Amino acid sequence: MGGRAGRARRVTAADVALAAGVSTTTVSLVVNGKDTRRVLPETRQRVLAEARRLGYQVDRRARSLATGRSGIVGFAATGLSNSFFGSVQMGLLEEFGDRVQMLSVATEVGHTGARANMTTLLSVGVDGVIVEADALDVVGDRPPVPIVLLDSPGGPQEFVRVNFDLTTGADSLAAHLLELGHRRIGYLQAGRNGSTFAVRFKAFADRIRAAGGTVVEATSAINIEGASERMLKVWPEWDALGVTAIVCACDVLAYGTLDILRSLGVGVPDRVALASFDDLPTAALMNPALTCVHLPALELGRQAARVFLDVLAGNTAAREVVLPSTLVVRASTGPVAGR
Repeated sequence: MGGRAGRARRVTAADVALAAGVSTTTVSLVVNGKDTRRVLPETRQRVLAEARRLGYQVDRRARSLATGRSGIVGFAATGLSNSFFGSVQMGLLEEFGDRVQMLSVATEVGHTGARANMTTLLSVGVDGVIVEADALDVVGDRPPVPIVLLDSPGGPQEFVRVNFDLTTGADSLAAHLLELGHRRIGYLQAGRNGSTFAVRFKAFADRIRAAGGTVVEATSAINIEGASERMLKVWPEWDALGVTAIVCACDVLAYGTLDILRSLGVGVPDRVALASFDDLPTAALMNPALTCVHLPALELGRQAARVFLDVLAGNTAAREVVLPSTLVVRASTGPVAGR
């Protein structure tokens, strides 16, 4: 009896409305992210401030019954420990703000575990899932909710997609190395069948070969240790072939490559130039700083969130959004030794 009497009463939208001096309808618009062009910015801020002060929380079960939506979105990626996907996730969170809650699933826990986690996530009643292309299979063949697909050049046309212009970035990197005199180039490919890695390699190799150059390829698991082990095996062969530059499919592979080259006494860029795709925040901190094709991961997340909100609003006119890629030249690339 005493326990029930002492239990704190749940703060309601009416309480927030009274404190903020607005109607409950205004509170509902603000907390449900429907206030754009309907509520003044200063009013919105006042409502949010009072909601925080009072400890108000949206009753998602009630809202789901009323609107048919849960206000929750799923995010599936191959590896959330990879800082690239960390940046994508931050972009999503920044753009969604307090309008949408996000739950994440990573396939790095193993496919079986990831599929089970996604099944649970879908059973919660998410409004949709934002999926990195290589994680699409954990969603299943017939996803019951809208899907926004990330970094999937030429990917399934039935989904709305947010992609990078990989060809321009790869072509710029190839032109940069050709200008420095490099004609024999080793390419460390990612050991995954994603179309994004295939497009990066093809665009780069086509430009080099069109200029009369040679590209030799090796494949590595996408982690620093795997790249180090693979490069330790292939470098003697590449060295014998006269390779003067190495390009990695992503920064993580470049980190492992740089580590093993240093241990072998191979100077970068004096003996061999090194470059990669992604441009993670740590790329500029390497010694030497890494030349990269910059793929804006944070903006990928932001754009995906905007597209997802458009899809929920019934606007699916934009089936694909393409973000630019740019070459960032740093100290790890230089002219061919002796040139």
